[in-house]
Amino acid sequence: MHEGSTTLARSLVQATLRWARRLFLPLALAFFAFAAWASRDVVAEVVVRAEVRLLLAAVATWCSLHLLTPLTTRLALAALGVPIDYRTALHIHIRRLPARYLPGGIWQTVSRVADLRAMGVGKSQLAALVALENAAPLAVAMLLAGAWLAIAGATAVPAPALLAAGGGLALCLPWLMHRALPGIGRIRLRHYLGVLGSCAVFWMVAAGAFACYWSAFPDARAEADLPSLLGTYLLAWSAGFAAIFAPQGIGVFESVAALMLDGRLSFALVAVMVAGFRAATLTGDLLAYLMAKGAFGVWSRTPSN
Repeated sequence: MHEGSTTLARSLVQATLRWARRLFLPLALAFFAFAAWASRDVVAEVVVRAEVRLLLAAVATWCSLHLLTPLTTRLALAALGVPIDYRTALHIHIRRLPARYLPGGIWQTVSRVADLRAMGVGKSQLAALVALENAAPLAVAMLLAGAWLAIAGATAVPAPALLAAGGGLALCLPWLMHRALPGIGRIRLRHYLGVLGSCAVFWMVAAGAFACYWSAFPDARAEADLPSLLGTYLLAWSAGFAAIFAPQGIGVFESVAALMLDGRLSFALVAVMVAGFRAATLTGDLLAYLMAKGAFGVWSRTPSN
């Protein structure tokens, strides 16, 4: 009886989340479309006045992140006792990059896991890799968000709570993984610290890309200093990641960032401008994909251990 109730409750939760994800995305997109239309004159003025060099800097900075992501994967697998070279990790990451934009937001991870499985990586290690690649960036993002918001003197968000949550997750993650996946063996501390370090570099570069993008708009640039921009981006990403009902954090990321950056500009206008950052990241992803395909011939080489 108890087992049947648990199964029913799990099914209800899964169905609720599934419908929430289906409904939230079109509602979020409809809000952005309405906000952009209602503020079309102001949006047009803001876009016309944008500094192209800073927009290009944002795209280039985001593009460079694709050199860091495979490093995190290599270190995470090394922490789990699975050797893999950087070139192979880069090959898999870039080749599967287009899957990031398939509906659901999980298909790049699924395809990467399939590639690694074909190379002989065990199921337990792959499950641990997915957990590590998701939880470690979240922990580091919260830590850095708390640090930057504390420097900025932000009062709307309790920076100590972010620091405590991020630090606690980073400290407890190896233990939590052992509890959930006892078959993965010992997690190598040196490489785990390397994962946290590579995540920190990744987030500083990603937040820098957002700061470049935001600073390209003179009216918006006056609303926030650099620590506030860096902390806002990292907090908004963390909130979007935690909102499992929002595919890729769409709607939640923009709303949190707009609340943090709301000043003389209206909430709707700021949300639309923040949403525009996704266009910069898409351009950076496309640029990385084309550069790897055209200049380096990445997928003409077969991944090897």
